Amino acid sequence: MSELVIENLSVRYGETEALHDLNLEVASGEIVAVIGPSGCGKSSLLRAIAGLEPLASGSITLEGKDLAGIATHERDLGLMFQDHALFPHLNVADNVAFGLRMQKQKQKRAKRRARVAELLELVGLEELAGRSIDALSGGEAQRVALARALAPRPGLLMLDEPLGSLDQLLRQQLVAELWSMFAELEVTALHVTHDQGEAFALADRVVVLRDGEIQQVGRPVDVWRDPSSAFVARFLGHPNVWGGGSSESDSSQSDSGRSDDSNSSDSLSDDNGSGDGSAILVPISAISARRDDRELDSALSAADLERSVIVQQVQFIEGRFRVTARSEGSTLCQMNVGPVTVVLDMIDEPEVGSRLLIKLDHRQVVAF
Repeated sequence: MSELVIENLSVRYGETEALHDLNLEVASGEIVAVIGPSGCGKSSLLRAIAGLEPLASGSITLEGKDLAGIATHERDLGLMFQDHALFPHLNVADNVAFGLRMQKQKQKRAKRRARVAELLELVGLEELAGRSIDALSGGEAQRVALARALAPRPGLLMLDEPLGSLDQLLRQQLVAELWSMFAELEVTALHVTHDQGEAFALADRVVVLRDGEIQQVGRPVDVWRDPSSAFVARFLGHPNVWGGGSSESDSSQSDSGRSDDSNSSDSLSDDNGSGDGSAILVPISAISARRDDRELDSALSAADLERSVIVQQVQFIEGRFRVTARSEGSTLCQMNVGPVTVVLDMIDEPEVGSRLLIKLDHRQVVAF
């Protein structure tokens, strides 16, 4: 059963259309993450669901109820933001209890206290119930914000960049904690984030937005392994996307922070998968390499030339060497791609200027 159903949703700000004819369903107990470049409509989607933005067209249904005309505080939503939005004049327990006090059916004080204690135990802050908000660390404040959002048992929990202000180590820790909590509570959630790793680790499905339109929806592993377009592949951080053209917005706004090396392609063959041959993706995992110790000016066979790349840059990243190299021929491992920049990983460090012979696993190649 779908908890949230969005049909033909459009949102406009004057002449600008932030969301265009968007359709999405979130099942009960499902975590869906929304990612995309800055300005793609992620936050506008949450604001529309919350009733903070009027709909130009379409409908939003939550738990079978059309939300049109229903006030924000009556929509059975839990909201968690990057800046926590905690009340500094209330202590930890009173912040968590605030959402319960706002419910139509107000709970008796004893029942409310029991719910607050239950949530504080869930987020590991039961000993900080009386502490001032100003005395909390960033991670503690984020846990209080989560407990407050979950306290009324909302039909839908909405998270807008909830971990964006935290350092990387703490963010990774909280992602793992959130995943466990959501699974235990069977929470239904829509999670907007700029962090691809956070989205992939937490979500059952990922939605990729661009210019207010959905580009792809699927399980994280499926979206990563089989992106629907060159844009999605580049946005996710795949560096070896050759052909299909590129725009500044496609490459420079990738959430992954990696660079796009797609500006060097010429023609492509479409013998390596379905598609029109306009672009091709070669995942880093599909590339293996070995050193070629021969002199650079030695004669290469046609087969060697097809597999030959020259090392341009070497970086050490997470236990491996990230190598940027340049192909020497117009054909690379049976693909007519023209001279291209190739990014690959190696265990042993190659020298800049040295030659590598690479091999591709064509089963992983995706053509668009």
